[in-house]
Amino acid sequence: MPIYVIPGLKEKHLEESVYDYINNELGFKIQSSHISIRGDKANSNDKKYLNLTDYDFIMEIEKIAFLENGKIFEYSKNIQRKLLLVLLCM
Repeated sequence: MPIYVIPGLKEKHLEESVYDYINNELGFKIQSSHISIRGDKANSNDKKYLNLTDYDFIMEIEKIAFLENGKIFEYSKNIQRKLLLVLLCM
């Protein structure tokens, strides 16, 4: 989360609710969040850092969140190495 987009961000905001800080204290409006989920074979970095083999399968979850002004305020990319992944959408 870039400080130049979310000014004044402190550790206490991370321990509580970053979204509450963004909406209520800064007065910024969150426009949208886009999540991409894809399955793939492990690449060379996945194999090296996650101790995987040529036969292992990974799930990659990428999230990009935007403010109302179009600025990206959150980006994350997670690699799941388990064979079981449960997603709950509400």
